[in-house]
Amino acid sequence: MPEGWRVAACTERACVRADQLKLVPAQRWTPSRTRGPKGGGTRVQIRPGVWKLTVSAGRYDDGPARRLHRNVEVDDDAAAADAQRGFAHEVRNPPLLDNEADRDLTVDDAVERFLDFLLGEKGRDPRTVDDDRKLHQRWFAPRIGSRRLRDVDEATMFVEERDRLGLRPTPVGADGRSSGSLVTVGACR
Repeated sequence: MPEGWRVAACTERACVRADQLKLVPAQRWTPSRTRGPKGGGTRVQIRPGVWKLTVSAGRYDDGPARRLHRNVEVDDDAAAADAQRGFAHEVRNPPLLDNEADRDLTVDDAVERFLDFLLGEKGRDPRTVDDDRKLHQRWFAPRIGSRRLRDVDEATMFVEERDRLGLRPTPVGADGRSSGSLVTVGACR
């Protein structure tokens, strides 16, 4: 057999007739893609027409990488590459807030805006929105309602709630792992 050629099988399954075999040029292996630009993310075709895009957005405060994912429906690899570039740009350059008031928005104001959005644009039942407003006023507003939204995160809320309940952090062993549950009941500090 000549170099660079291969034998193509018959189109019928389990065919062994030599007169139906033919030589075709062998396909050379080439890498599926070259490396993209640093920080551009990755794309994987999940099924025909659907691609999973992944972009790294730095690291979380406790160390692990922060990765954002999005599935897009596009026709081909070129369109997926365009969507990937757009997604990476969106992650790296979040939209700027329109004004200073939005930057200093309190949790109470943000909840009110969201509830108004649910009532107006989403068409939620007024009773449902009123119940949600009461839940916020009862459980969240007393502790964090007056704080700026950008200053509140899960870790802050957890630590404050832990301190309020009189819990203390679980001791950490020499190996760096905790010896039990996340918190244990005990005297504050």
